[in-house]
Amino acid sequence: MKVFIEGEAGSRMRYRFDERTLAPAGSRELRAERPYAYGFVPGTATETDDALDVWVVPGTGLAHGAFAECRILDVFMFREGDELEAKLLATDAPDRREVTGDERRRIEAYLVEVFKEWPEIRVSAGPLEGRERALALLRERGIDG
Repeated sequence: MKVFIEGEAGSRMRYRFDERTLAPAGSRELRAERPYAYGFVPGTATETDDALDVWVVPGTGLAHGAFAECRILDVFMFREGDELEAKLLATDAPDRREVTGDERRRIEAYLVEVFKEWPEIRVSAGPLEGRERALALLRERGIDG
């Protein structure tokens, strides 16, 4: 599956792209370095929901504004205030079959740190829910994972 990369692993820069046209839509520096590459699954945005977010583990060497061929491994839910969003976990490593709890915790720690910029927004991350749940979320948006 193709993932559009918005941010590189190890970078503090938050690049934004229009989820439908993929045109650049701005950038800014964040509080922390991203532990893994981050992006979204093109074609999953709806009238009411943003495209499905994807963390690519390990995702080293992936540049923002590019596509990466990835395999979906897992998902966890992330709460930002009143919003609950799925965070898909994928890999660009051919032999990789799972994401560890430690890797999920690194992503959570990064998100908690970034959201310290907005102390009025409470954030929390749920447990890993499994590959089948991740694939079901993709199918709900019309994508075969």
